[in-house]
Amino acid sequence: MAAIPVPAIPVLDRTRVHRLLRCCLLVGVLLLTTGCLRYRADLRVDADDTVSGQLVVAFKLHLLNLPGAQTQIFDVPAAVRDRVSISDYQADGYLGNVITMDRLRLAEVATLFNGVQHNGATVRLAMSRAGDRIVADGSAFFPDLTVLGGSNNGFDVRIAITFPGAVLTSNGQRNGQTVSWTAQPGQQMSMHAEALQPPAGGPVGGVVGSSTARLLTAGWLPLVAAAAVGALLAGLVALWWMRRSRRRFAGQPRPVDPNWYPGTPAGAAVPPGPGPSPQATVPLPTLPLPADRATEHDRGDEGR
Repeated sequence: MAAIPVPAIPVLDRTRVHRLLRCCLLVGVLLLTTGCLRYRADLRVDADDTVSGQLVVAFKLHLLNLPGAQTQIFDVPAAVRDRVSISDYQADGYLGNVITMDRLRLAEVATLFNGVQHNGATVRLAMSRAGDRIVADGSAFFPDLTVLGGSNNGFDVRIAITFPGAVLTSNGQRNGQTVSWTAQPGQQMSMHAEALQPPAGGPVGGVVGSSTARLLTAGWLPLVAAAAVGALLAGLVALWWMRRSRRRFAGQPRPVDPNWYPGTPAGAAVPPGPGPSPQATVPLPTLPLPADRATEHDRGDEGR
């Protein structure tokens, strides 16, 4: 009778088995205690279309004291390692990493926030330039541990972006030129924001070439609009009053001061006419006539 061949069963060495068990234990613990997570991203978009800032990824300290836990829990992609550094973070009972970004290009932001699932959580964020605007879009999800019998105590997730120009639209909370989003366990969070982007080397604050952008950034547009409306209303009231006054006095004779003379104020004395005034008349001397002329003059009077 021929022997039946039996397939060989691979045998794992103890070292590999221990590593596998520690890895599974760590992943399981993190999945059941993601509520003790601190995830804070504070990003700043500069006028030259680069992004800088910090990202904190940390867990409660007692979780990282478990076997197999590592102090560095965030892996930086190789494409941006020359502008991204990692340091230790420990505050408020959390232990983890601070990821510092220095002048990443807009397209490289998605390299760090690529939406890959880590311990049941996913964060995706991308930025791009559209004309004179910066557009940020993304989403985030963190599991709700109460469904698995865990706790969400210590859940601290916030993502904030500060733009150099005025924020035009967003679905987050605005504070000046900063838009922030706060995630809730078990809920999908969407992120969207659009802001004015000044030209490279231009003044910070969203002041761009167009006058409309300058007004939006400086915050003077509401005041200018209010002043324009006020001036328009004042002009309409003045026009209405003038037309009303004209209708009221239409057809009525205009009173004339009898003592008024053209070019003199009303009530002033009438200036003398063109003829000589009595004060200026000088009497002429009477000259005697010759005798013969006087006789003819007298005869003329008698004939009359």
